[in-house]
Parts: sequence; C-alpha cells; structure tokens
Amino acid sequence: MITERLMNKNIGSAGSFPILGPTKNIPMPKSYRGVVDVKLTNATGTALNSLVARIQGRLSPEQEFVDVLLNNSNDEFQLNINIPGLTFEDIQLYPEMRVKVISNSFINADLTVFLGH
Repeated sequence: MITERLMNKNIGSAGSFPILGPTKNIPMPKSYRGVVDVKLTNATGTALNSLVARIQGRLSPEQEFVDVLLNNSNDEFQLNINIPGLTFEDIQLYPEMRVKVISNSFINADLTVFLGH
C-alpha cells in the first residue's frame, strides 16, 4: 500500500473558509478503493468546538471536484477534542484528490490527512 499525505496544515478559526488542500495525483486503475486517515493534533478549544472537512476527487483538471462518500451516507467528517482522529475504509479514489475544510470553531489545530491506496 502506498500512503500519500493529502494535507498537513495548521487550521485556525480566524481564517476564511473553505480552505483547500493541494491537489494530489493518484496513479490508479478504474474502480480503485482506498483508506483515508484523518488526525487532529495540537488542538485548543472545548469538546463543543469542531472542525468539519470533506475529501474530494475529480477525474481530470478539466472537471470540477466532487465530494467523496466516506460511508453509506456521509460526505464530510467532524473532529473535535473528544474525537481527534477517524479512519474511513473502502472509499472511492479519483485520479486527483484533495481535502476541503468547511469550517473550524477551534482556536487552533493541526490537521493531517493520509490517503492509502
């Protein structure tokens, strides 16, 4: 399995949203599946504060990014002090992938997202 880092960035609540991570090219055959591991570190705030983000993919630079389903019904994940990390298995991968942070009510947090394929 190859592991790619989709994002490793400090996300502050004072920034403007959405925050888009860099686009990563994923070499893959058709119908490729993967694992996404997300981790929040150095977070300040309370359990009521959260960071919400999505994994996105697209087939080519000429197309728009679409949200990737992380399970049967959710296309976004939420992290907080009580839930600082999550892993999503068997997600659809695209030739180009990125992370889109939707909102953050933390004072400060580091978000790291890994993609295994």
